Amino acid sequence: MTNDSTDKALYDQGRKLYKLGRYEVAIAKFDKHLARHPDDAEAWAYRGHALSALEMLPESLETFDRAIRIKSKLETAWHGKGVVLTKLERYKDAVQALDRATTLERQDYRAWYNKGHAYVGMGRHKDAIACFDKAVEIKPENYHAWYNKG
Repeated sequence: MTNDSTDKALYDQGRKLYKLGRYEVAIAKFDKHLARHPDDAEAWAYRGHALSALEMLPESLETFDRAIRIKSKLETAWHGKGVVLTKLERYKDAVQALDRATTLERQDYRAWYNKGHAYVGMGRHKDAIACFDKAVEIKPENYHAWYNKG
């Protein structure tokens, strides 16, 4: 196996492990991949999501910031950053990150939903409802958004 195929395999394994909820092992795979490919913004973003799932929020935020420095238009990194900032109760910063995410990918109903949550944290319920409405418009079967509209 060549180095390129080994590196791709590490990245692919990390993604699959992340999707299976095996976050620690996924992070280890991403770390090995990133040691050889430190400019892989997508791998940094996946690493950030895994760290966030483990509630390692400061590390996750640093990881998303690194992904954004490499690729400023990576929606998943902005979205992940917004979720982490919401968890940290930094709602204004979260809304700014999620604004960027929804600007880059207008049809990401999850980003709209999470932006709504950040607005709830700020006490801006009309703005939150507008975000939940947008999430429902994009994906009508999104029961989370319907529930939060109530």
